Amino acid sequence: KGLPPADAVIVAPCTFNTINKWACGISDTFARVRTTYRMPGEPKGLPPADAVIVAPCTFNTINKWACGISDTFAVGLLCEVMGFDVPILAAPQLKAALARHLAFARNIALLEEMGVRVLFDPDAPPESRMPSWERIMQELHTLIAERRTRE
Repeated sequence: KGLPPADAVIVAPCTFNTINKWACGISDTFARVRTTYRMPGEPKGLPPADAVIVAPCTFNTINKWACGISDTFAVGLLCEVMGFDVPILAAPQLKAALARHLAFARNIALLEEMGVRVLFDPDAPPESRMPSWERIMQELHTLIAERRTRE
């Protein structure tokens, strides 16, 4: 079904070069797709985030993000946005063997401790391990509502 509507989309350059923009609901006129850092003096161009969805989220992204290893634009932005108390929801998609790696489980717990909502069922069959976009959006709305009640 593609991505939900968004004001801005951040993708890794290698992903952006291979995705079908139309299948993801990103038109050719969608100007707010970022794949790299901006240069000094360039306008920010992205609005402040109201919420962040990280999906599908890889084994590598979860582990780097949890450890604060900011060596790519996407992971660097995730590390930075955590300092703004913005609701963040992650939906990992990875092989069962990687899900059993001790570092992955520890880093999922660490991200949850830092306030990230993680939707992941390691016992789900591979084709349904990542929740549907509908489920992701439902959980994001719940997360936003929970944050508003705390304010």
